[in-house]
Amino acid sequence: MKVTLCSLGIVGLLLLSQQILAQDELKQAVEGATTQITNARAGAIRLGQAAAAIVGIVGAIAVYSKWSNGESDVRKASASWLGGLLFIAIAFMILESI
Repeated sequence: MKVTLCSLGIVGLLLLSQQILAQDELKQAVEGATTQITNARAGAIRLGQAAAAIVGIVGAIAVYSKWSNGESDVRKASASWLGGLLFIAIAFMILESI
């Protein structure tokens, strides 16, 4: 009986030590993934800012074109353009602050 309890105790300690080593590997994997996501986030923010700039330029040209042609829906076009531009800018500011 003592031999069985002793052997079960040894097996339990071995399993526990393997679990601890596995947790260290998991911790390293999570830290590596965190680093990769952080590095990718900076590129995504720059890409979003470039997209916002392009949307701003294209929208401004579209609104100016409608205004020059004397179309009646210039206010609607400018409001939708400005709303989209503000949404993109705010979304990427939030992403940058996270």
